[in-house]
Amino acid sequence: VSSKAPQPNAAKLFTNWMLSARGQALLQEHGGLAVTRPGAPALKFLPATAALANTIDTLKILTPEIQAKMINEWRAIFGVH
Repeated sequence: VSSKAPQPNAAKLFTNWMLSARGQALLQEHGGLAVTRPGAPALKFLPATAALANTIDTLKILTPEIQAKMINEWRAIFGVH
């Protein structure tokens, strides 16, 4: 949530709700989006992420150095400092 958002508390509440069990279930049901929340049910036509044997832990390949490079590039593109 941006510190300059007109209603930062509303954005935080929305984010918390989207990450809740109910919010994640609705994302799957109405948006067809796979979620990674533990205990979330699988999509109708796809297995749950936890059931996949070949998933990649992005924290192992997205190092802090790569993250910093991506953030700096994003800031340069959008003029955010």
